[in-house]
Amino acid sequence: MRAKTGSFARCQSDTPPSRTACVAAFGDILHHGSALGLYIIEAMRQEAPTPSIELAYLGDEYASLASMLFEKDLGVVVHWLPARRTPLRVRTMDTREFFTFAASGEESACVLRPLSRVVQGICLADCMPAELVFLLVESGMEESHADVRRVVRSAVCRTMAVLCASGFHSGQGAPLARIYGMPWLKIAL
Repeated sequence: MRAKTGSFARCQSDTPPSRTACVAAFGDILHHGSALGLYIIEAMRQEAPTPSIELAYLGDEYASLASMLFEKDLGVVVHWLPARRTPLRVRTMDTREFFTFAASGEESACVLRPLSRVVQGICLADCMPAELVFLLVESGMEESHADVRRVVRSAVCRTMAVLCASGFHSGQGAPLARIYGMPWLKIAL
């Protein structure tokens, strides 16, 4: 095969490949504790991410994750965990840590099993993004508005930190204080 020459070859070599990322969140908006995925995606939309970042609230459609992550360079998957303690927290895991935790006998890990099966399928199909990060957000039924807003803010900050570390976001923009006044968050709770 001959090497390409001419203006087409120059155009190809001068144009850096575009990188893409996806932030996908799961949860049931009809159940208070598991609705945090939607809140996080809505808060991320307010941060006006770059066009290379796709935001998706997938509800409980775990199979849709494969199409969302296909040909992406970075994937951030947000899922809820039943709260075991207060204050609530956000756990950050890579793929190996996620599989270990999902397979553990921990009671809170049982909600991750459907997601774990889909991610295993994505691994077998060899269409994983170069980097995949899981954010597991603890939540329960008894949190106050302030607790939920605090954990949403923490999850958005962690997501933005992952995007910044991977070069998808500059880290500059409006502060996340707006999350405290989101009307849909007050209504949903």
